[in-house]
Amino acid sequence: MVGYRITARDQMMAKGIPLRSGRGAPRLYLGLSMRLEADPEVSYLMTTSSVMLLALDPELRQPLLHYDYEREKADGYPEAHIQVCASSPAWERVGEICGGEKGRELERLHLPVGPRRFRPSLEDLIEFVISERIVPPMQKAWRTVLDESRERFRVKQLRAAVRRDPDTALAVLREEGHL
Repeated sequence: MVGYRITARDQMMAKGIPLRSGRGAPRLYLGLSMRLEADPEVSYLMTTSSVMLLALDPELRQPLLHYDYEREKADGYPEAHIQVCASSPAWERVGEICGGEKGRELERLHLPVGPRRFRPSLEDLIEFVISERIVPPMQKAWRTVLDESRERFRVKQLRAAVRRDPDTALAVLREEGHL
């Protein structure tokens, strides 16, 4: 398990990482938790679940949004999804139309964000808070740093996809004249 201020005994995501402007008060808090396990061949670590969350408070009790990933999700929802903790009269109306559920606000909907291998990364969430001017960048080269880190993540995901589907990878390499 990887996370902020967790221990072997307490693996709950209970404290957020403060996101601030310089030395000022935190503007938001980032919650982060990743559960890793060995892959079936016991050759690589794989993420079995993760949560990336933005909240107003350090205890993460007032979430604004969260990206969730759960490998082999069994409840019918997408493995990788975002939930936006907000509502509007229009979304409340949708809830009433679709089964009469009061409180079926946007925050309870699981919006898909891509397949297992190509889900959003932490870099995407960091880019969001900087690009939307929620938190200022800590350095001028922030975009380059994020792009390089995001590319490393993308390559790892691509390598994992190739390991799981080598026939497709070989077919593409043949089609493109590399083999």
